[in-house]
Amino acid sequence: MIAVAPDELRCVTGLMIPRGKMPPTREGEPPSGGLANHGNVRRRGEVGLGKPIVFGGSGVAKRLAAFSRIAPFRGGRLLDVGCGNGAYTVQLASHFRRVDAIDVEPEHLKELEGHLAAEPPSSKVDVHRMSAEAIDFGSETFDAVTAIEVLEHVVHLPAAMREIARVVKPGGLLYVSVPNRLFPLETHTVVLPGSRREIAGRLMPLLPYVKPLHRRLAKARNFSDDELVAAASAVGFTTVGVGHVMPPFDHWQFGRRWIKPLTERVERSPFGRFGVSIIGVFERRLPGSDSRGPTDDTGRRFG
Repeated sequence: MIAVAPDELRCVTGLMIPRGKMPPTREGEPPSGGLANHGNVRRRGEVGLGKPIVFGGSGVAKRLAAFSRIAPFRGGRLLDVGCGNGAYTVQLASHFRRVDAIDVEPEHLKELEGHLAAEPPSSKVDVHRMSAEAIDFGSETFDAVTAIEVLEHVVHLPAAMREIARVVKPGGLLYVSVPNRLFPLETHTVVLPGSRREIAGRLMPLLPYVKPLHRRLAKARNFSDDELVAAASAVGFTTVGVGHVMPPFDHWQFGRRWIKPLTERVERSPFGRFGVSIIGVFERRLPGSDSRGPTDDTGRRFG
């Protein structure tokens, strides 16, 4: 188990909550390299913190299976960035000897504490209240990092990517999923023009296709395949593979029964590129190594 700093409180499940202030974020740092576009630095009011996925929902298994098809989970120690309620953390724990999970929301961590108390992997999971932009671990600590539906919510994307790259060992893997700009419905809330009223993004069809308007109204980023690859490449990762997943319809009974069977078939076709999420696996470059010339799930090569 990791050492407990004086300003932290450990409970029986391994949860650690800072008593004092959280580590400062790096919102004042200028963007660098290939991360200096795409609205990578946002004010907190412009991005929402997101809502955790349904614990035990089919979306968890769907994304984890998509990752595994690209590169099976491996390694001794995992960092789960933006762990939320732990829906992914608990499943990932079975693949690693030790897991550290971080999130900024106390309510999410409290829910995760309850799940850990009842789940077998709890003894090897430590949870920390910590920002993705200021990860309080030493460099080259982790064999793998997951950031599942997280990067769209961070205030300073360049700082978050640099911190993730810093804590991954050379040759270690980064597993990322983000909202796909080709999916026609916005899955997060949007702010109505000229007001502060927020509505469900799905009520504004095709908004993701209009990039300037989406950036202005949506409470979360979206990405293209190339943008995600560029963000990872800018901080020293090569691309192992990129894929896509269709919606799990965990919140919509009609969709689960009648639409999901169709979208599951579409997901395995070239039209799967229009899925709700992009799934990417990236490897931190070893000193002196070159890109592998990776492909996505349709065989298209990057770089």
